[in-house]
Amino acid sequence: MPTIQSARIQPGTGKVTFTNETGPPVTTPTAPAQQPSFAVQTPSLGVPLYDNVIETDNRVILSLRNLTGAGDIIVSSNNGVVTISSASTPGPTGPVGQQGYNGPTGPTGAVGLPGPRGPAGQAGMDASLIGPTGPTGTRGSTGPTGGAGATGALGPTGPTGPVSAGFGVPSYYDITGYWRGQLPADSEPIHYQSIGQMLTLSPGLPGSRVVCRSAPTNNISMNLRQNNTIIGSIRFNAASTAGSFLFTSQVALLPGDILQIDSPTPPDVSLGGLSWTIVSEQGSGGVLTGFTGAQGVIGPTGPPGSIVVSDTAPSSPTPNSLWWDSAGGRLYLWYNDGNSTQWVLVR
Repeated sequence: MPTIQSARIQPGTGKVTFTNETGPPVTTPTAPAQQPSFAVQTPSLGVPLYDNVIETDNRVILSLRNLTGAGDIIVSSNNGVVTISSASTPGPTGPVGQQGYNGPTGPTGAVGLPGPRGPAGQAGMDASLIGPTGPTGTRGSTGPTGGAGATGALGPTGPTGPVSAGFGVPSYYDITGYWRGQLPADSEPIHYQSIGQMLTLSPGLPGSRVVCRSAPTNNISMNLRQNNTIIGSIRFNAASTAGSFLFTSQVALLPGDILQIDSPTPPDVSLGGLSWTIVSEQGSGGVLTGFTGAQGVIGPTGPPGSIVVSDTAPSSPTPNSLWWDSAGGRLYLWYNDGNSTQWVLVR
């Protein structure tokens, strides 16, 4: 039995060329007529791949079927048994290819069916077992208001403040002014002063002086005003440069008062260069009042008083007692004014 080393399938013809150890390659015809003289096993291919087997001195001819492709097959013999196997063996596994991009996210699946309903909760307490709210109790009456306590006695008067120097001696203050040239029209003010402290103008204005550089042609008179009220006047006789004051009553000038001297009425064009000094006394009547002493300490509050309610006045009331005249509907206080004690109506 010759040894067959390999065979080649010719594409599309169904013919096989065999190569053995002792002879040249042999190609099978399309349909050999010889019957096989020994069995052919094809364990690796799984199905028979031949129709006939022809044996000669130096070659073996097989007619194969069901073979549509081309490639190498191996034909071997051992003790008269021919085995056919694929000549191609798997190559080494190639490297793992790069992972492809993630495919798009699939659509959201449909909402699942609702789960089963849980068991019912425990039943609440029967409302009929709870009793109704009880009624609100009535409000108690307001108690009577207690009587007001009597006013405590006044505390002692504080000490008198110190008296400034010059007590009993007048302190003078001069009010002066000057008008240069001819005086203005009728009753226009030539002196207008706001008083900054308490001053007193005595009757006749003793010590006061008024003169002019140019004497008037006629007798003239100029009014003195306090807050626009006439309180006196200045007079000049014709052709005289010395004037006089007509001032009959004492006047107190308070801080903020306005002292004013008016131009003469009718005007005199000859009168000019007028100068005056009005002497006043500081304070009230020339005597400076000392500072007011601090207020004395308030005395303690007296004990609570009591109110006697009756149609007639109590016979032996205590000081500062209160009596409600139930017949007349009036409240009285038993009051001592320093000279006598009597019931005084409380208003």
